Amino acid sequence: MSLVPAKCTQCGANLIVDNTKDAAVCEHCGTAFIIEKAINNFTLTGNQSIIINSAVINVQSTAPSQDSAANTPSAEKLLLRAEEFEQSGDFSRALEYYNKVLDLNPSDSTAKDAVDRINNRVIAEITLTPFGSSKSTLTLTRSELIHVTKKGRFVYPTKAITSVNRQYALLSVTLSSQTKPLEFPVGKPVPAKVMETALIKVINER
Repeated sequence: MSLVPAKCTQCGANLIVDNTKDAAVCEHCGTAFIIEKAINNFTLTGNQSIIINSAVINVQSTAPSQDSAANTPSAEKLLLRAEEFEQSGDFSRALEYYNKVLDLNPSDSTAKDAVDRINNRVIAEITLTPFGSSKSTLTLTRSELIHVTKKGRFVYPTKAITSVNRQYALLSVTLSSQTKPLEFPVGKPVPAKVMETALIKVINER
């Protein structure tokens, strides 16, 4: 058994935990927590004394080892990896790595522009040609489903899409904010299938 300092992820109380275990219960608030997360939640700013069950335990902060620092990817390396994924067409992994760059440096303009570029990239676009109605277009990006008609431009965030169904050439899209599905009469089964496949892929990659 190895006792190490930790901090409750719920109430923030200082704790001493057994780092060989997976979980424990905070003696202060009674909340169960993951040992690893509680240890990571404990940030040392210098030598500290922690009182646990009337016992005083002195804890001395230590700087990360050189090996640990060497194993931590830099923003530059993460950015290069993200660009490799984007160039290969693996946009999900590219977004994952660009966001890691932004976690380290929120003001990185290259990563910001890349996230916007990927999210706004047109994945699929079809023309709706229902019988007896005027034509309109349906465009899909990673972040939005856009329907442009003579009446205007209607934008639906893809994160709100909960399901997609197709019956021959009729495409139905259900949003979390609406009880009734949106129906898009495509007119032809092939483009309807193309959009259905693209929508399902975007939903699964969220």
